[in-house]
Amino acid sequence: MSMKFLRNILNKEEKGFTLVELIVSMGLFTVVIFGTTSVLLVMLDANRKAQSMRGVMEGLNFALDDVGRSVRVGKEFQCLGQSEVPPLYTTPRNTAVFKAETDAAAGCWGISIQLDYGVVTYYRLGNGIRKTLVRSDGSVEYAGLLLTPPEIVANTITFHVIGNQTGDQPRVLLRIVGIAGFGDSQSTFNIQTAVTARLPNAQ
Repeated sequence: MSMKFLRNILNKEEKGFTLVELIVSMGLFTVVIFGTTSVLLVMLDANRKAQSMRGVMEGLNFALDDVGRSVRVGKEFQCLGQSEVPPLYTTPRNTAVFKAETDAAAGCWGISIQLDYGVVTYYRLGNGIRKTLVRSDGSVEYAGLLLTPPEIVANTITFHVIGNQTGDQPRVLLRIVGIAGFGDSQSTFNIQTAVTARLPNAQ
């Protein structure tokens, strides 16, 4: 009985994988791994772009909010032409002649706003919006402070002041058009906001 069992084991044919089967299996495995890796890389790139754009948009919103806060509490407004930026004055302007100059077609390169404690100026310089504050005592703060994120390239930055007569409630329109991000993460944007002053012009 034991000899017969031993002969059966010795005579039994053991089948294995052929070379073709191994090649096909490895090929399928490689395709699956490559496809999975490609999907993962696409997802990582999309997430990187989303995070980059989120940071840029938060920076833009900060700049717009800063301008909006000054406009809402501002008393007098003045548009600045290209030759007037960056502002070179070191003392607040005379509020008697501090009136808005509106150019509805082309817009302005900057805007000065009379506040209770001085004059704040927002202006385009290079690819971003900068801010300078001159207090009533003549001291200068935030001289040329860049408000917009350095990751943006602004092709268009325009300020418009509407309603500059005595008794009018001035309204400021700000438009920014440009490109955000670097390399493959670049995206275009077009943002426009309008803010109205709380108090009408007194002069």
